[in-house]
Amino acid sequence: AGEDPIVAADGRSLARALRVAGQVEPVFVEDVAELPARALDLVKDGDVLLCMGAGSIGRAPAQIVQLAGAAAEPQA
Repeated sequence: AGEDPIVAADGRSLARALRVAGQVEPVFVEDVAELPARALDLVKDGDVLLCMGAGSIGRAPAQIVQLAGAAAEPQA
């Protein structure tokens, strides 16, 4: 978004901090283009998937829903 990066204020650092806290096991996806398929591989009924950030991450929720809908369609 144009700001100077803040050291250790990134997704990988957040995932590491969550892992160290021991409450959840986060999954870090380096390439946002891989997120929709990776999310569908991991989430189960009742899970909460949180997509936060600026830029290209904003498209991820719609892509996940679209991919999930395609996966749910009966195969002929």
